[in-house]
Amino acid sequence: PALKKGGQQLLLGLPPRARTILKELGFRPLRDLKNITFQVIQPLPSGKPEALAVIAGRFRPSRLHSAWAKNKKANKPKKVKVLGRQAYLESGGDQALVIDSSKRLLFGHRPVIEQYLLGKRKMAKKRPPFLRRAPIWVWVKLPEAARRALAKKDPNSPLQEIHEVQAKLAMRGTKIRAEARLLCASPASANGLNMLLSMGLGNMAGPAAAALRKILQTRVHGSSLVLTLKTTVAELKALAKPPSKRRK
Repeated sequence: PALKKGGQQLLLGLPPRARTILKELGFRPLRDLKNITFQVIQPLPSGKPEALAVIAGRFRPSRLHSAWAKNKKANKPKKVKVLGRQAYLESGGDQALVIDSSKRLLFGHRPVIEQYLLGKRKMAKKRPPFLRRAPIWVWVKLPEAARRALAKKDPNSPLQEIHEVQAKLAMRGTKIRAEARLLCASPASANGLNMLLSMGLGNMAGPAAAALRKILQTRVHGSSLVLTLKTTVAELKALAKPPSKRRK
């Protein structure tokens, strides 16, 4: 209920044009959207990020085509076929929206989508136990090549000690609980990161820093640094609010 209420407020805050587009598409996000799986792969040592979004839900391809046909702009997306599937390709680029079925849309760079449809690119099907049943979660892996690149750029960077990040968010009423696990190279690495984080928080000044220290808890479990944040919507708003200037 809290997530749904937040979604309603977000939709009401959209620009009128965005709400009009959703209406033209016949798409009701709070009812029709099931989930979005987003994956980004960064080629090393350099290269453009390869992003892919798999959107599951209930869609109306005919309404999508009608909205495209009404678009009279010269740079509107091109209607094309991607491996036999109807798609809309960015004008002058390779970003595409592919209609895989009435229950699934694919969005991203066309070559990446084609790799996915051919089975050459896989999405993670099994989440770690820590992330299971989480309504909102993030899972980031840092392979050895990525850690070497970080070490080359900054030999003192603590990020090179992190192998994996697992984070999740849950809401119940106005209460928010966020947890993250940073899987490190060793217990010593996890303790070192915890010390750096504690020192950084301790050096922060102001009411917002004091409030953050109050709601954020850290602990080391084996080779993992575990972060837990327990707060409320009102407390988060207070943290985000810029400090008021004193009148002279």
